Amino acid sequence: MYREISDLHKARVTHVSEAQKAALDVEVAAKEQLREALDECKQQAKRENMLQLTQVWLKNFIKFWLFI
Repeated sequence: MYREISDLHKARVTHVSEAQKAALDVEVAAKEQLREALDECKQQAKRENMLQLTQVWLKNFIKFWLFI
């Protein structure tokens, strides 16, 4: 009887441990996806900023040469 209870306890502990590992794996994967999405958003923002700066520079360049 004691051995059966001990085996059941071991099985339960193993099951809980596996469930915790699976939950942690899911959490790590979700965080990695969020990090990748954030990196992509940052890169897109940099591209858009550079495009805006280029447009302003080009507009001012054209104005300068039209008024010379």
